[in-house]
Amino acid sequence: MKTSQLLLLLLISTGIYAQTIVAHYPLNGTADDTSGNGLNGIEYGGLLYIDDRCGNPNSACRFDGIDDYIRVADNSLLDFTVNEDFAVSLWFILPYTQDYRVEDNNEFISKWDANVVGNSGYPFALRYLNANNSTHGKLRVLRWDKTCDNLEIQESTSLVNDFQWHHMLYQRKQGQLYLYVDGVLESQASDPSVCATDNSDDLWIGRRGGTAHLCWLEGGLDEIRIYSGHLSDSQIQALFHQMDCKDTISTTVNLGDTIISYVYTPVDCLKPYLTPNPATNSTTLYSSSSSTINYFEIVDQKGAIVYSFGGLNLESVEIPTELLAQGWYIVRLIEFDLREYELSFIKM
Repeated sequence: MKTSQLLLLLLISTGIYAQTIVAHYPLNGTADDTSGNGLNGIEYGGLLYIDDRCGNPNSACRFDGIDDYIRVADNSLLDFTVNEDFAVSLWFILPYTQDYRVEDNNEFISKWDANVVGNSGYPFALRYLNANNSTHGKLRVLRWDKTCDNLEIQESTSLVNDFQWHHMLYQRKQGQLYLYVDGVLESQASDPSVCATDNSDDLWIGRRGGTAHLCWLEGGLDEIRIYSGHLSDSQIQALFHQMDCKDTISTTVNLGDTIISYVYTPVDCLKPYLTPNPATNSTTLYSSSSSTINYFEIVDQKGAIVYSFGGLNLESVEIPTELLAQGWYIVRLIEFDLREYELSFIKM
């Protein structure tokens, strides 16, 4: 067998994509914002804190679909203008049906209050389609510039009312709107907004703002993140594959009058450290002592992804570089805190 030589050059780059987290709600027993911006939420209705998707107690929030919600005061950091990119990410778990069905949808999160005089529309709204809708069980995302009345509505292709945790991400990226479900792009559309999308409304979680058609949500929410600027594809994968626990566990989620028990096998995350193995024509990616990495991909000189992994439960993984043609390759790694690194190597 022909021996391959690998030259490894560590190229560390952060901030490749211009995004800043402006609000982060881990929902670990409180509705506080941990981003450092102080956009703390106020709880209403007697919210209960439940096990998250990894079985960690008091690490996710249950909304009863009756009067539970979180309200965050208006702040300019949350006012994404007509040409401004943004991303909203969250985890959720839902029962098959929603008791509140005055309208055909229930609210995850939105920055809009229909009662505000002179309201100029909203930058984002993330919703679930209930049994009153013909596409019951899907997700819906919206963006509206009220003055010009350009409303873009997108829906998921997958059903999510299965008592399992799912990840949802909605973002604007360079004039395009994207909806991801569990790391998969399910809808893309051009942003038609021309007039203002920012407003002076509060941020509402678990219900819609206003006094009518409140669209109460029944289900669990966790890890709500809001970014100014868009995320890269690799960062989106990292959010989906991100886990905090190590072992196979059994957990119970209380959704009010429904209690779901299931066994879940979470994943470990990789950390950035690359070492060549010339004797075996391979390269090993090891975990380091820094922040965790939970997704990586290998990209060739033409920008094509030739190898990728996410959600590995390993302290190290061997990359079969013997299968790669000669040339320059980049290994893209994503940390737990969404910092992006690149490691490059040349196969000769």
